[in-house]
Amino acid sequence: MIQYISQVILSLVAAFYLSWKVSIVLIVSIPLLGAAGTFMIHTIAEAQSQTTAQYSAAGGVATIAISAIRTVTAFNMQSHFLSQYRKHLTDALNTGITKGFNVGLGNGLMFGVYYLIYALGFWWGGKLAADSLSDGCLPDDTSDDCITGGTVLAVFLCITMGAEALGMVRYY
Repeated sequence: MIQYISQVILSLVAAFYLSWKVSIVLIVSIPLLGAAGTFMIHTIAEAQSQTTAQYSAAGGVATIAISAIRTVTAFNMQSHFLSQYRKHLTDALNTGITKGFNVGLGNGLMFGVYYLIYALGFWWGGKLAADSLSDGCLPDDTSDDCITGGTVLAVFLCITMGAEALGMVRYY
């Protein structure tokens, strides 16, 4: 948890140090990326616990049937235990399908947000870099008013890494 909180804080500090003009626009991505990451992690964790419980229940049915095989055979209960076992496996299958759908939805949401942030960040950063060049800044100028493509990329990476860490903080 300390790692992720530190990553969020230091990423934002570095981004604002490099260029507050780009950072202030890209900061809107933090809740979006954090929410998408949180949704995906929550979905995976919940589905994993449900699947484990269902496989455990199926294993319990199999253990009972095998340990009491003489009694099961004597009372002709094989079909009963088999239907219970299949029910638990079918539940696990359905949970797995739902998990796959939700993980796909979470990935699509996360990458969709990433691409929207790419578009916003590179459009705004490119505009600021072009304005800096037209104002007479050289590409290797490091003053506060001069923004280069490298500065835009560095700020973009700082903001996105901070947003990812923010999504991970919730689970610690």
